[in-house]
Amino acid sequence: MKGRGIFFVSVFSLLTAFNAFAQTETVSSSAVQDHLVQGYDSAAKMYTQTFANKKTFRTNVPNRMITSRSVVMEFDTGELIYTLTRDGEAMAYESGQIITEPGYYCLKAMALPEILAEDVPEPTIDQLYGEAAMPEFTLYEDDNVYQSCFYFFIPGKAENRLDYINAPEGYQIGYVEKNGQRVPGDSPDWQRLKEDGSYRFLWNPVKEGLPVCESVLVRDTKAPFLEIDGVKDGGYSKGGISVYADEADITIRVTDGSFSWNLDGSKLERPGIYEITAVDAAGNQSRYGVVIDMDMTWAMVLAGAALAAAIGACIWYIHVQKKKIQVR
Repeated sequence: MKGRGIFFVSVFSLLTAFNAFAQTETVSSSAVQDHLVQGYDSAAKMYTQTFANKKTFRTNVPNRMITSRSVVMEFDTGELIYTLTRDGEAMAYESGQIITEPGYYCLKAMALPEILAEDVPEPTIDQLYGEAAMPEFTLYEDDNVYQSCFYFFIPGKAENRLDYINAPEGYQIGYVEKNGQRVPGDSPDWQRLKEDGSYRFLWNPVKEGLPVCESVLVRDTKAPFLEIDGVKDGGYSKGGISVYADEADITIRVTDGSFSWNLDGSKLERPGIYEITAVDAAGNQSRYGVVIDMDMTWAMVLAGAALAAAIGACIWYIHVQKKKIQVR
């Protein structure tokens, strides 16, 4: 990715780098430090995240922020090795790329020493394999390695996995609103979400120079309810059912044995044994079991009688023809 100010490595490469640092003798585990100092560039409207060796990356939200905004992170060429995960899954990221998808994000960043691997002289054969091998040969000497994690969360339309809200780094709770009404705070640094509803958090900066910011989210832990018409006690139906959800943004999934599909419309009429699953925007689920049998209406009875009469007529005709052949 030349010319774009990007230094991206895969999770495997990052783990390899960590292992390389752990195996050196002059860079001990105590030299790998986890520390970030957060600042704010008011002109650029970006937060700065600075390691102890002055290497920096920039973000448009503070550390540990819950935000409905799109998130952007910027890195200087060669400054950091980093990986980004979303809900625990690694994802590719380039400096300046806009993130909008809901999820928990964790940026794992490592600030490299000034001495890079290419600056170290190549080891000799004896150093690598001979009797005089030098175990003290290292990639980095007399410099510290710094690593840290930067977190943020982009909520979806609704969330069912939030029980507590912690204040972002450098902030405390100014006030909390639930469904437009102020609610008592539990602590300046955290708030317990006791009930479902629409929440708004105003964050006041602890340090001078940081802007006031806010978080908005909807907590929903209630499983969706489906109204299923045409079902008798025990989940048994004759001739078909109609399915209705009690809220918007409900996905209705139908499973029949090894086949599964989203219900298009509200009616299900084909005979079978079904599991019907309702999933809302927060991921809450409810399941229903339904058996649909053929509805023997009068029209179907008459059609069956007509078919039986036709078959009987055919049998009688064949029997008569056989008798005629025998007489001849």
